[in-house]
Amino acid sequence: KVAQRNLTATEIVNAIREQNIQVAAGTIGASPSNSPLQLSVNAQGRLTTEQEFADIILKTAPDGAVTRLGDVARVELAASQYGLRSLLDNKQAVAIPIFQAPGANALQVSDQVRSTMKELSKDFPSSIKYDIVYDPTQFVRAS
Repeated sequence: KVAQRNLTATEIVNAIREQNIQVAAGTIGASPSNSPLQLSVNAQGRLTTEQEFADIILKTAPDGAVTRLGDVARVELAASQYGLRSLLDNKQAVAIPIFQAPGANALQVSDQVRSTMKELSKDFPSSIKYDIVYDPTQFVRAS
């Protein structure tokens, strides 16, 4: 869906950041106060629900058609922060964890992910490649 709408992962991340900005709201105890303590006050991002995130505008076409995050992604609320920086071969990367649904067959999920990624990669720009760096089913297959 993302490729069909000529979007990149960077554009999506930037749109989310721009439309759900968290800013410093000020400091308690700052000058001209003589307080020995200073506390920074941060304002929470404005979006709090799945629907609000789904409504983030990613792109507007010349004809006025709007592409929203919910049009190209399944939106779920999870942890408020992830301390993760993705690198692969010491280059910036995007990590996309895929989890097996309860009751699903791990080997089938792995095979389907590999098949889907192989198919999707045909439409990737030449500067983008994918790599499956962790697949726990390799241990199942080896046993």
